[in-house]
Amino acid sequence: MLQIIKRNSIHVELKFIPLIILIFLSACVKPNPHEKKYTPSTVGIPRIIIANEGGFGKGNADLSSIDPLTNTIQNELYKNANNNGVLGDVLQSITFKNGLAYCVLNNSGYIKVLNLSDFKLNATANNLNQPRYFSPISINSAIVSSLSLNKNSVNNPMSIISTETFNIIASIPMSGWTEGLLTIGTKTYICNYYKGMLYEFNNTSLQIEDSVKLDYGCSEVIAYKNGQILVLCNGDFSNSNSTSKIFQLDTANLGIIKSIVLNTSGYSNLLYIASADNLLVQGENKIHKVNISSTSVDLFITGLPNQTFYGFGYDEKFEKYYVCDAKDYQQRGQVIVYDKTGTKLTEYTAGYIPSKVYFVN
Repeated sequence: MLQIIKRNSIHVELKFIPLIILIFLSACVKPNPHEKKYTPSTVGIPRIIIANEGGFGKGNADLSSIDPLTNTIQNELYKNANNNGVLGDVLQSITFKNGLAYCVLNNSGYIKVLNLSDFKLNATANNLNQPRYFSPISINSAIVSSLSLNKNSVNNPMSIISTETFNIIASIPMSGWTEGLLTIGTKTYICNYYKGMLYEFNNTSLQIEDSVKLDYGCSEVIAYKNGQILVLCNGDFSNSNSTSKIFQLDTANLGIIKSIVLNTSGYSNLLYIASADNLLVQGENKIHKVNISSTSVDLFITGLPNQTFYGFGYDEKFEKYYVCDAKDYQQRGQVIVYDKTGTKLTEYTAGYIPSKVYFVN
């Protein structure tokens, strides 16, 4: 097993800046009647994995798992499986592949690789520069995007790491903040936040082959249909006239098919549900349904004043939405479950700052 080295950082994540005052509040923990000790899920039923981001600088990130059959949640999966070990500081994202969970710890500067069967530590990729997202690009390598809060940064390279040794094997020159990634075949699409660009990266030559200018805050890219992709640009938080936008693009030439303007800046968590042909996005503490053909944006689920919607996912098997509520970013958050009509069913107490929902077998 590779040595674990924790690297400190002075960076503060952009999405925490408006809430930095909350760092002085006291944390509180609510009893969780749904909670139980971890046991493997029923064969054939996808596990619902919650990424609990944790507070910046607090090192309290961890994982939770919800069983949709017993309606129970299991918290602190990493801590319990690794002798009270600490997963790290700010769990930005998780990628699941070949029975492993690649947990990207942004402020810790490493990726912890866990066995999905029991959540025990398998290996660690160290010395990464504010990693954000991880995407396999071959049978033995992956690309990692990198945060930079310096808008004028001209040297913030991305990393290519070996998924066998977990060492950095190549560095991809890049300026600015690289964020969301999507690998399709021999290409990976890379979001550049500050430049508002989407790059097409060749996974074999390790070169950028094409790019398209979109809008400020280019952050998420997901697969759509008919060889197309959808890209979400958050907009500029410092500009009151800026709004988030969704772009529909053709991967054949990176041509823009259309763009959809949202109400304000700060929209996030773009989700396409292929089985229902539904596109959803989160913004203004609400979840909206977007009709790509008509470009209409309709309200679907509204958060309450004491809730902070921070991410969501959809269970296609049981037709339920799981919405992360980060509360005040200090106490343990909740995961709220809604049926396909948007009616609330139940809620679970998760870890600190639940942010992403994954469905894995």
